[in-house]
Amino acid sequence: MIVALVFLIACGGKQHGGAEDLAYFQCKDRSAEYIVVGSLAGEELGVALDCKDAGPRVRRWKVDSNGTRDDAAHSLTPGEFDDVWARIQDTGWANLQDCGASKAGDPVYTFDIKNDQNSASFSCSGRGQLPFPYSSLVDELDQVGAAITGHAHPDPGLNE
Repeated sequence: MIVALVFLIACGGKQHGGAEDLAYFQCKDRSAEYIVVGSLAGEELGVALDCKDAGPRVRRWKVDSNGTRDDAAHSLTPGEFDDVWARIQDTGWANLQDCGASKAGDPVYTFDIKNDQNSASFSCSGRGQLPFPYSSLVDELDQVGAAITGHAHPDPGLNE
């Protein structure tokens, strides 16, 4: 009896994955995206988390100086999506606005985040680490986007 109880406790909690999770998944029109223009790694880089059109997924793209676009996408389990979304929600994105003035030549990050109750679009620029919580948004999206490429942030200046 004690062994069965220990087994139930060890295996309890929210499990992530499986078709049954997808049947109960509520997208709530959630999406989060950043695009950076003018970074050292490419003319344009972007990572997007969404669930409306193709189920929970992350997309990542890069446009090089020749205009060649490289796109990739990766499906997420509902649990993975919800975990990332919870961390994005913790940034207070619905209250963010454009951050400080930029210097000429600095990469510009544009963010678009929404759910079924709020939406926000704002930008922030800078070389190196963006200010908090903008940097947290980039980090969260890059972390989930790394599943596609197996790499950290595509802009070497932000891997510090």
